[in-house]
Amino acid sequence: MRLKISDKMHSANRLVLYLLLIAVLSLFCFLTLDLWLLPYSIAHAETGKITAGYLLYAAIGIVFSTPGPFWAVLVISLVKDRISLKQMLRNIFKTEKPVHTVVITGAFCAFSLVYALLFGTPNGSPWYLFPLGFLIMIPFVGIAEETGWRGLLQPELDKRMSFPWSVLLTAAIWWVWHFSLWLDPTSNHYTDSIIGFGITIFIWAFALAAIYKATKSIIACAVYHAFIDAIGAVYDWNALFDAFPGSLQVNLYRLIWLAAAIVLWVVSDRKQNQEKAEMVSKKRHCKRKTVRILIMVILSVIAVLFMTFGAWAIRSSGKIRQYDDEKSLSERFVMEINGAPNGFFINSRNTENPVLLFISSGPGTDDYVFTDQYKDMNLEDDFTVVYWDYRWMGIAYDKSIDPDQITLENLLSDTHAVTGYLKERFGKDKIYIMGFSGGTHLALRAAERYPEDYIAMIGMAQCVTDSCERDTIMYSFMKDVFTERNDRKFLRKLEASVDTLPDGSVKCRDWLAYVNLLHDAGGGTIKDKTEFEGITLPIILSRCYTIKEKIGYVKGMNVYLKTRTPLKEALENFDYRREIPELQIPAYFISGDMDYNCPWPLVEDYCGILKAPDKDFFLVPDSAHSPLWENPEVTCGIMRQIKEATAER
Repeated sequence: MRLKISDKMHSANRLVLYLLLIAVLSLFCFLTLDLWLLPYSIAHAETGKITAGYLLYAAIGIVFSTPGPFWAVLVISLVKDRISLKQMLRNIFKTEKPVHTVVITGAFCAFSLVYALLFGTPNGSPWYLFPLGFLIMIPFVGIAEETGWRGLLQPELDKRMSFPWSVLLTAAIWWVWHFSLWLDPTSNHYTDSIIGFGITIFIWAFALAAIYKATKSIIACAVYHAFIDAIGAVYDWNALFDAFPGSLQVNLYRLIWLAAAIVLWVVSDRKQNQEKAEMVSKKRHCKRKTVRILIMVILSVIAVLFMTFGAWAIRSSGKIRQYDDEKSLSERFVMEINGAPNGFFINSRNTENPVLLFISSGPGTDDYVFTDQYKDMNLEDDFTVVYWDYRWMGIAYDKSIDPDQITLENLLSDTHAVTGYLKERFGKDKIYIMGFSGGTHLALRAAERYPEDYIAMIGMAQCVTDSCERDTIMYSFMKDVFTERNDRKFLRKLEASVDTLPDGSVKCRDWLAYVNLLHDAGGGTIKDKTEFEGITLPIILSRCYTIKEKIGYVKGMNVYLKTRTPLKEALENFDYRREIPELQIPAYFISGDMDYNCPWPLVEDYCGILKAPDKDFFLVPDSAHSPLWENPEVTCGIMRQIKEATAER
């Protein structure tokens, strides 16, 4: 009995001493890094200048901040446990069942990587930084932290309370330990959600505790911890793990993550309990009861997942706008054009109205999703609007897709064939052609090649040039916005996304990453909305596509945007001010006053240069790249003006 009491006292002393040491080290870092040396770090972030004050700041941060848990355990090992540094390191690297440990740790690492691949935004860094960062972070982050959190704190708390409560308390202490990062403007967490980070810490605490419980290996926890942090070498770590509230898919994935950790804990706990012959029946009964409860929780989570999927399936009905008017029309269908599937959404309150062929953006992105979401947009009151998903995109996606057949000439030939079909079906001599963003390439070129088919050409968010001039205008806009916000993190991202040329202009390194950054500045697809809010969420929640079509939508879009198609090659380094300086039909251009995806100053410039029977440029207020849906009242009014101005044609 004396030995047991002695053990308890020793354990209690270790726990108290550890928490005391962590508190002292944290206070030291707060006083030195946040209250004394922080101005030197801010000055370095702004100017890049290395001073003695910054070197001291960096040295204290490297030596005492992240490795605080390691130093606390080292002191306890030497002073309290009377073991050497060598023995302590042996304990850290001790792994009783190597294969078992590798399988479990590898599974959680793979799960984290899939999470990043599904929901992460690449930051533009080369992929080799991921394994390099992983190797560096194993000692300097993984071992530095996990020696204390899972190596000492979690096991000591497990002796005093049930596993879930010990994990929650560990997570809370771990979360509070990070708080100073939100006081430092140079920290990569400074502008992120502390609540989102707390949720992530809670999930990771369960995952790491379960790994330790199953393997009894500190190095396994260190490897997993380092692996997660290394993801930030190639992905926007903060957007991936700190966002709050997260998307539906992200939160569901996190629940699965948590459920996997709980299952591992339950299985490990059960196995360990079976090996303890001295377990009393009461404890066995409690554990079985806990297992039953956890099974019920897991089944409930699975039921919620199925119910969520069922609700999503019901919402994804494939239905489009319907009307009661006598001559109205609502159709969605796929038909073959020139040997490839093409999709159509047609809305009209009166089929005697002029036909408007609306060419989708991207190229490769269907836009009926916005009409489905923004109910105030009623272009069909004045036109028979035909939203066209050209070959293999949107609802026309098919596994037979051939990227080599996605050529500019094929799409222009398809445009001509679709126009002929619409003229014949609706009994029109001519129709309107309207392109949106990437669709303006086809609208403008078709208007030049087949002027006899069209009343007028309308370019909304008109593409004008693929050049440094465009990139520089976008850069200046984003820099002004981020500077006004005093957002140093995004300013650093902006500078890393471009190459500065000798004449002072810039060239973006990766167009898709550059546009994602533009969304963060408020000048993207929908004003002041991120890519997820403006594009991804409307697609997920839309009613106009079935689930299968939503999957096809993404697959087709990826082929158009990420595959080296002949179309992509044909649209490089264009400048329509030089290539198409004249049209034989009226041309009208509509841009949002916050559109810097297709910068409106360039569109206004092109309108001024273009020779046409009639032309005009309209700048729509309170909108970015998609004025038809962002400010439908003004934009639909402009479309009525165009209809009236060209009525005699």
